[in-house]
Amino acid sequence: MLWSWRGRSKTAYTGVEVELPPGTRLGRYEVLELLASGGMGEVYVARALGPQAFQKLVALKRVLPHLEQEEEYVAMFLEEARLAATLDHPNIAQVVELGHSPHGYFLTMEYVHGVDLRTLLRTAARSGPVPLGCALGIASALAAGLHYAHERTGPDGHPMGLVHRDVSPSNVLISYDGVVKLVDFGVAKAAAQTARTRATMLKGKVGYMSPEQCRGVPVDRRSDVFSLGVLLYELTTLHRPFYEDNHFAALNRIVHGQYDRPSTLVSDYSPGLEQVVTRALEPDPERRYGSSRELLDDLEQLAQAEGVRASSAVLADYVVEQLGRPPAPSYGAVVSPPDVVPVEPTPGTSIAAPVAAAPASRAQMWLGVGLVATALMSTATLVITLMREPAGASSPAPPGPSSVDGLAPADGLAPAEPNAESAAAVPPSTPGPAAEGPEADAVPAASTDASTDPAESGEVVDSQSDPVGSTSPRSRHGRKRKDRRKTEPQTKATKPKFESIFPP
Repeated sequence: MLWSWRGRSKTAYTGVEVELPPGTRLGRYEVLELLASGGMGEVYVARALGPQAFQKLVALKRVLPHLEQEEEYVAMFLEEARLAATLDHPNIAQVVELGHSPHGYFLTMEYVHGVDLRTLLRTAARSGPVPLGCALGIASALAAGLHYAHERTGPDGHPMGLVHRDVSPSNVLISYDGVVKLVDFGVAKAAAQTARTRATMLKGKVGYMSPEQCRGVPVDRRSDVFSLGVLLYELTTLHRPFYEDNHFAALNRIVHGQYDRPSTLVSDYSPGLEQVVTRALEPDPERRYGSSRELLDDLEQLAQAEGVRASSAVLADYVVEQLGRPPAPSYGAVVSPPDVVPVEPTPGTSIAAPVAAAPASRAQMWLGVGLVATALMSTATLVITLMREPAGASSPAPPGPSSVDGLAPADGLAPAEPNAESAAAVPPSTPGPAAEGPEADAVPAASTDASTDPAESGEVVDSQSDPVGSTSPRSRHGRKRKDRRKTEPQTKATKPKFESIFPP
């Protein structure tokens, strides 16, 4: 959103400038320039960045750092975000997001390229009165937006009882296209909000408060009707009805309804318009307009009766005539967003836009995880199998002299002599050098039997079992597991005797 006044804010305690420089990132938003600042917050124009060079102008309202410790103000700021986020009307500035960054809380709102009503009134004070059609158009748009907010219901379907309580020129924005927007629900009150904002607390700007606000009594929608009547009075007379040098005198005039009649300030003031203004400024809420919709109906009838156009086109022409139409803030170029991958063109081709990197889908991610898990399980199974594989079966017996395609060994080379472990795996029907030499004496008698299971021959004992001859359960359990891993059937005639391996 765009306010007309600009400046640098300073903290109340240190005097150090806290203005965010251009290019500062608040989440996915990049600050472009400062629009307005005050004692409690700042408003910046920023751009929202997205994929494929997407960008959009927004307004960021930021809480000043020294107020982050003020629980009451932070609560009011957050309440504004919650209330405004529920409102969606053409005459109410839309709240997009509430965020928090190292620079504090910020509120993202739609950007309105225009001016506030205070700037327009100051210009009119020098150039001349505001045309009646423009004044009625502004008041009618505000009445429509307020009526929508007053009628808003909560998630449970019950009326929220929302009251703005700060309808003033600085909270009314007018775009260069003639669109009127009501902003800043920071001091708005809902009926359910009783813990943070009490009825006895003064909220709002004194010159635009209703008598109920000044007295500190509970307020309803008719309080906003009174504030809108003050704006209509000022638009049509260029005078403030309750202006005084001090707040106490202004409060006293508001409570007692002491103001100059519009016809005493403007000689050709419309009687019908004066009737509408005086009814909106009634000190007694019971004699005031009961709703903003009633005021809106009278304003439309008055415009028809006066023969004036209260349209956005007429208002746009008047704003541009008074203030000109400055260009909107420049977007600038997006500097290498993180999710955009530049593509180098090949000879003979052209690229219209950078191509975004395609993120991996969820299915592909889980497929990769499954493949990795399967590979790990297979590796673990292979390692365990090799660790438990019998030593006698780990390496097959070397072939004899005539085992390779019937070829004899090369001249001068003797056939390899198998060791004792290999000889234990050779069937007794195959004569060879394994039965000769001193290695054969070290082999138990059962090794010459026809058994090919090392667990049966006693050659291999599990690394976690007890020594040979132990009667512990672990040893017996280890032998039983070896029996279950037998891969070849055996007959009882070839099974070695238990007593020959483990003598008593």
